[in-house]
Amino acid sequence: MNREHISSALLVGRLGQKPELDETKEGVKFARLNIATSERYTDRGGSIREATQWTRAIAWGAEAEKIAATFDKGNAVSLTGSLRVNSYEKDGAKNRVLELHVDSAAPSSDPSVSRNEAQLLGVVRSIEPKTIEGGTSLTVVSLATTTKQNGKDREDWHNVTMWGKTGEAAPGLV
Repeated sequence: MNREHISSALLVGRLGQKPELDETKEGVKFARLNIATSERYTDRGGSIREATQWTRAIAWGAEAEKIAATFDKGNAVSLTGSLRVNSYEKDGAKNRVLELHVDSAAPSSDPSVSRNEAQLLGVVRSIEPKTIEGGTSLTVVSLATTTKQNGKDREDWHNVTMWGKTGEAAPGLV
């Protein structure tokens, strides 16, 4: 891998549909994927809940072809790559979506495991501590990451929300 990553992510979950293989006008193959990861947590009432997070992913070139040939809807997979924010316009409205740009994909060694982990190292633009109804503390950090893409730097801005004790401690970290 000759790209310098400052944002990296690992997603382990299940595919929501068969990967879609396509190609650009220039003939570069790419595959679109949607992966579901789940997190278990205890709510304020003490009940165990599960939340599912869907993440869009895209793979390029030979990795895209391998993914399309190997995986199907419902397969347990492990994806690694970088997080990127892409913008598009639809019906006159500007939209932003977070995508995982896949460097590698493999079958998950344990189909019962679900993980959604990211590491973001970059420049902080702002830190906003807040308290919401009920007295819960949170902090929103705006952070820039950079990746090299085709020899050029690409900058993405991420808003990271930290809750509870982590949110209370965050303003003192910088």
